[in-house]
Amino acid sequence: PNDFTWYGGDTNGNGNYVIHDEWYTDIPMSTSGENFEIQLSEPATLTFTLTVNPTAAPTLTVTGWPEPPVEGAEKFVLVTDANELADGDEIIFVGEKDGVYYSMNNAESSNNRKASQITCDGATATIGDDIVPYTLVSATSETAVMWMFKDADDKYLYAASSSKNYLMLTSNPDNNANATISIADGETSVVFQGSNTRKTMQFNYNNGNPLFACYASASQSPVAIYKKTLLTSVDVTVGATGYATMYYSDMNLVVPAGVTAKTYKVASGALTESKTYNEGDVIPAGTGVVLEASADTYSFTITSANGEADAENMLQGTDVATTIDAAGYKYFILSKSKDGQKVGFYFQNEDGSAVNNGAHKAYLAVATEAAGAAKGWSFDGDATGINTINGNETLTNNEVYNLSGVRMSGKNLPKGIYIVNGKKMVVK
Repeated sequence: PNDFTWYGGDTNGNGNYVIHDEWYTDIPMSTSGENFEIQLSEPATLTFTLTVNPTAAPTLTVTGWPEPPVEGAEKFVLVTDANELADGDEIIFVGEKDGVYYSMNNAESSNNRKASQITCDGATATIGDDIVPYTLVSATSETAVMWMFKDADDKYLYAASSSKNYLMLTSNPDNNANATISIADGETSVVFQGSNTRKTMQFNYNNGNPLFACYASASQSPVAIYKKTLLTSVDVTVGATGYATMYYSDMNLVVPAGVTAKTYKVASGALTESKTYNEGDVIPAGTGVVLEASADTYSFTITSANGEADAENMLQGTDVATTIDAAGYKYFILSKSKDGQKVGFYFQNEDGSAVNNGAHKAYLAVATEAAGAAKGWSFDGDATGINTINGNETLTNNEVYNLSGVRMSGKNLPKGIYIVNGKKMVVK
């Protein structure tokens, strides 16, 4: 921006100046120095050089324009190649037992490192304040790439014994704090290189008291390393059916080209679309959606912008694989009908009392009373488990009641669920 006005001043260039441009309003400043900084309305700082010639119009030169901040979400991401690691990286060590993930916590332990459960889907992890990240410090020698692991108190992990499975902290690291990291066939090996012989870091579930320690051999579970990373997008694959579900509890996501995202509800016994998010719309964090698209993998950009939530949405989700079985609901999962001809939401088990939901997937939770006898719905409106008739059919010589208990004539019934001779029936 070179448009500004010179207010007053003398032949020595002393005076006050005000910058005018489309980004900010009047900002008075002194010409006592050539270099100065101004604070913009956005969180960034510009540096300018001002040159004043009393016989000509002053000029303003921009010497730096900051890059706009990159939007995204900080997560710990699984490291699958040791070459991805670099000096200064922030990492966590992770162990897994029966699909549940654990990382080192900050609880006091003199001989080993205790562990707490974390939110992890096997590829990305979110940690709480009780989890200890470590900073990678290069300890590479002429013969091997080695690392030390430093905590926030400048203490280092090390293999502490040849007779005990000790993994301890020290302020004065030696070779027992130097470790090699190798990753092969998806399995990570962390081995300390000092004279202590119990030096392979492993995860021990320990009968529900999980911990990390050092062992002489691979007698326990291997560890994994996750590196702190700024994620700017997440990828979701839509299969051959043209449908997929998606759920992220803590990230607002932008709908990409070629994808439509929808929420659903069950009303009057029928599965109906509740809200649609089109290309460029923001799906709010914590919103379960059904994606409609051609078979492909799509990238959803993470944004700080807020989308419009749907209070009537009956799609729920989880960030990790979870069994949902709370009483009072029937649970339906995205799948094909039993005959394989239709796609919709159907019972995963025989009575709909539970669902095994995948990481970042959505499921349909319907109050038991509202679900009625339905065992599922296809996206074209058909309900499984409930008899259906067309609205122009007449139910003569039958006792017909609506769900409020009011007896109906049986003629020209509007769409909905009715009790006919003691059984539920859907009028379409």
